[in-house]
Amino acid sequence: MKKTVASLIKQDISENRLTPIEIALGVDDKGRTTAKKLYEFLELNPSNYSKWAKRNIENNEFAEENLDYWPFVLNDECGGQATKDYKLTASFAKKLCMTSKSPNGELARNYFVKIEDKLKQVALKPYQGLSKEIQAIFALDQRTMEIDNRITKLENNMPLFNIECKELQGIIRKKGIEVLGGYKSPAYCDNSLRGRVYADIQKQLKREFGVRRYEAIKRSQLETARKIVEEYRLPIVLADEIRLANSQMRIQESVI
Repeated sequence: MKKTVASLIKQDISENRLTPIEIALGVDDKGRTTAKKLYEFLELNPSNYSKWAKRNIENNEFAEENLDYWPFVLNDECGGQATKDYKLTASFAKKLCMTSKSPNGELARNYFVKIEDKLKQVALKPYQGLSKEIQAIFALDQRTMEIDNRITKLENNMPLFNIECKELQGIIRKKGIEVLGGYKSPAYCDNSLRGRVYADIQKQLKREFGVRRYEAIKRSQLETARKIVEEYRLPIVLADEIRLANSQMRIQESVI
């Protein structure tokens, strides 16, 4: 049975054993530790944790919540008072270790420096460290995405298909009927007036895209073309002629 991508990734992760310092700091797969774990590792006074966290994390003007740290509540398993804890990035954890003079402080600083370097390498080479099988799968997926993007870009830059041109013509016809006062209205039945209205709609549409034919409009511009036609407004001269033509018919009907 072929292995799935998920199972292969899981296997890769399980093969990367945690070091003692990573276990002590409770480091996650993104190289992050917690304030509580770091404080304990630095062997600082347990009774001063809350003050230390407030001063160095919450009130730290050089640290930003949800960027350098993420607060959360740590419930006491023995039913005691809940403790506020913080998820720390490797970079921020390293800064918090700077003032420590203890051997563990030096160990933590060196560790987080290595983590930062590793994260930078991962950013440059995201598949490094994974098995060749996993790298091949991701490389193929990336190549497929690139090809899909190129095809999409090519399709969007192509001129309108014949069926799309007909669709656009249908929208123009519908708009023309609307602004002429309806199908079979006096203005609509005036061939000259109707022709000038449709010519004006088409002229505006082509002018917007700088083209002479519908076929030259790009497929990626079809939605914009629809909107231009749907939002078309008559020039004053044509609006007045349509109003006059339709009002004359109403006058004649009222006289009769």
